[in-house]
Amino acid sequence: MESGDVLVAYTDGVTEARNADDQEFGEASLQQIINSLAHMPARELSERIVESVREWCGDVPPHDDLTLVVMKVK
Repeated sequence: MESGDVLVAYTDGVTEARNADDQEFGEASLQQIINSLAHMPARELSERIVESVREWCGDVPPHDDLTLVVMKVK
């Protein structure tokens, strides 16, 4: 890894989170968030990912945990 690289490790609860239409959040949505917010500090990126997943789910209760680790190389 090189300076500026971002590593996001996550459990399936992140990408398999479902909304009211029973659609998964998915890897593509996660990748889009990471790509657009990679410039943020790791803690903020992590918080934005969780916030995005929760917004996606809306009022649907989670069926799994949201666990992730975000690391940035200095």
